[in-house]
Amino acid sequence: MKLVFESFWRSKKRIFENRLNILLTIIPLILGILLYFVGAYFLWGPLADWSRSYIDSLLQNSIWGSFLYYFIVVLFSIAFYFLLNWTFVLVVSIIASPFSDILSERIERQELGQELGGIDQIWRKVVSGWISIVTNEIKKIALIAILGLLAFIFGQFPPLLFLSVIVSSLLLAIQFVDYSWSRHKLSFGDCVRDLKRHFIPYVLSGLIWLAIVMVPIVNLFVIPLATAYYTILWNRLTQRRLERS
Repeated sequence: MKLVFESFWRSKKRIFENRLNILLTIIPLILGILLYFVGAYFLWGPLADWSRSYIDSLLQNSIWGSFLYYFIVVLFSIAFYFLLNWTFVLVVSIIASPFSDILSERIERQELGQELGGIDQIWRKVVSGWISIVTNEIKKIALIAILGLLAFIFGQFPPLLFLSVIVSSLLLAIQFVDYSWSRHKLSFGDCVRDLKRHFIPYVLSGLIWLAIVMVPIVNLFVIPLATAYYTILWNRLTQRRLERS
C-alpha cells in the first residue's frame, strides 16, 4: 500500500522536472478545455431551448410550463455536471492518447535512468503513431464503456453499490495502466494476471482518482497526472514482484 501513495508525489515530481513532460501535460488540458467549451456552446444551449419549447407546447404556456421548465433545467444541470466530470477523462484521453503514450514512455525512462530524447523524437512519434494509438484507445474506451454500463446497473441497486464503485475504480486504473501494458506488448492473459496480482493497489488508487475526477478544475489535470502515476506504480509493482521471484 505504501507504493500507492508514494507514487502520487513521485508522478508530480517526474512531470515537473522536465520541460517536455510539462508540454505533454499542457496539450491534453488545452484539448479538454476546448472540447467542453465547444460542447457546452453547441449542445447545452440548443438542448435547453428545445426543452423549453417542448414543455411549453405540452402545457400551453401555462404557469406550470415555466415551473416545470426550470425544474427540468435544474435536473439537467445536475446531471450534466456529473456527466461532464465522469466523461471528461474518457473523451479527452482519446484525443490526447498519443501525447499520453509518449508521456508514459518518458516517465518510465526517467524511472529507469534512460535517455529521454528531444522534441524532434516526440514529434515523429506523434505523427507516425497517431492513428494506431487512437484506434487502440477507442477499442479500450469501448470496452470500458461496456463495463462502465455494468457498473452503472450495479449502482441502481443499493446492495450492489459497493461492487459498482469497485468496478468503476478498477476501470479508471485500467485506462491508464494500459499504456504500460501496450508498450511492453502484454497479451490479454498477461493483463488479466497483472490485474489479479495488483488488484488491491489498482482498486485503491482508482478510488482516489475517482474522487479527484469529481472536483471541478482539478479534474483538468487528471489525464497527465494519472498517466504518470500509473506508469510509475506499474513499474514499481512489477519490479517488486521480480525481486521477490
